[in-house]
Amino acid sequence: MKKVVFSEGKNDVEFLRLVHKIERIPDSYDIFLTEEDDESQTKRLRQYLVDDRFDIMYKSEGGVTRLIKKFKSHSLMFENFSLYLLVDLDGNGFSDFFTDLNDALTEDYGGKVQVSKSGQTTNTDMIICNCDIEINNSQNRPLPIMAFHNSLEAATGLKYSEPRSTKIRKMKAYLENNPTILTDIVSTIH
Repeated sequence: MKKVVFSEGKNDVEFLRLVHKIERIPDSYDIFLTEEDDESQTKRLRQYLVDDRFDIMYKSEGGVTRLIKKFKSHSLMFENFSLYLLVDLDGNGFSDFFTDLNDALTEDYGGKVQVSKSGQTTNTDMIICNCDIEINNSQNRPLPIMAFHNSLEAATGLKYSEPRSTKIRKMKAYLENNPTILTDIVSTIH
């Protein structure tokens, strides 16, 4: 099954690309940067679904509010995808994000679609929560959520104004110095 990883921004997609490269993951991937692409996301996801060249799509949404909005609109449309979320908790607890996600789903689907937790792993900078999307209390689909306690930028020391090459160097150093986080991300997505 094809995989789509929803993330907040371009740095997150770059981080996921780096994880992919460092671990030499054989699956091919595509990226979709909402902030830089005028193409319809729905159209792009439909193309990705039938494109045999790619197994994974790393997708940025331009912030957590837009991520939740896009996730809730796509979560039911594309049942042929395994879905994943990579978010920043910005110092708030995971339960705050989880509540916001379920409130947004309830707003659109009136309680017929909910995300439930079934366990979690915590490391120094992240929580990885095993969740399920429940549709009408019967259909369940896995939804792993990877969440930085603060943010990717805080964990890796990134500054938004830095050149891409500096960000990549810092993210690579972070992953090399935190092999548990690398392993946790890889085992979650792959």
